[in-house]
Formats: sequence, C-alpha cells, structure tokens
Amino acid sequence: MRLTDVLPFGGMGRDLMLIVAVAAISGVVSVPFSYWRTFGIEVKFGFNRTTRALWLADLVKGVLIGAALGLPLAAVVICG
Repeated sequence: MRLTDVLPFGGMGRDLMLIVAVAAISGVVSVPFSYWRTFGIEVKFGFNRTTRALWLADLVKGVLIGAALGLPLAAVVICG
C-alpha cells in the first residue's frame, strides 16, 4: 500500500495532490528563513524598505502564481 492510496482521488489527482503536499511542506519550512533574510539581515544593514504586509502579500502572490503555472505543467508532465 502506497502512502497516497488513502487520498480520495484517481491517478493524476493523487499525483498532483502529492506534489502540492511536498510543495506546501517545503514552503512552510522556508518561510521563517525568508522572513529572517528580509527583516533580519537586510534591516541590520539598512537595505530593507519592505513592510511586513508587503512581504506577506508578495508571498501569497508567489504561491498563487506558482500554483497557476506549476499545476497545469505538472499535469502535462504526469500525463505525457
């Protein structure tokens, strides 16, 4: 039994959900490092003009654009 057999989707849906899960876990792990890089190092040396709200908005936009472009591309790769 595979780990993805418990998902209620068919073959390609199951594969796409696995890709989404891996991307989500990777994203959650990288958010604190991105925050520290933006508001720790850059602020320390005076290079940051980004607000926390703008940083969060950019993060959300990046996730949405990545999903809009990445999921159809992943579906084509899985089918082909």
